[in-house]
Parts: sequence; structure tokens; C-alpha cells
Amino acid sequence: MKSPESEKSNDLLDLLKQGDKQAYEKIYHTFSKELLLAAYKKTGDKLIAEEIVQNIFISLWERK
Repeated sequence: MKSPESEKSNDLLDLLKQGDKQAYEKIYHTFSKELLLAAYKKTGDKLIAEEIVQNIFISLWERK
């Protein structure tokens, strides 16, 4: 059985695939801080971590 969170995530991904900018923004606001923290822990450099996260979201939008 799927949790409500995973169903919401799947719904957001379906909307993103259709080019929905609001879904993209929701995904960004939901995951960007966690990704930034993980990237910073790996690199130890705030600017590099920010660039990595930016590249992730650019790629996500381009591959929708």
C-alpha cells in the first residue's frame, strides 16, 4: 500500500511530465533544502553545493 506522501509525489511527477510549472516549484520547495544539505556534506563548499542542486533541478525540468 502506498503512503499519502508517495501518492502526492507520484502525482507531482505526473504533472511535471506534462510541463506543469507549479508541480516543478512544489518539488523544488519540497526537496531543495535536503539536496543542498547532502551536496554540502559531500563537497564542504556552499557554492559548489548550490551549483549541484541548481544543475539537478535544471536537468529535472529539461527531462520532464
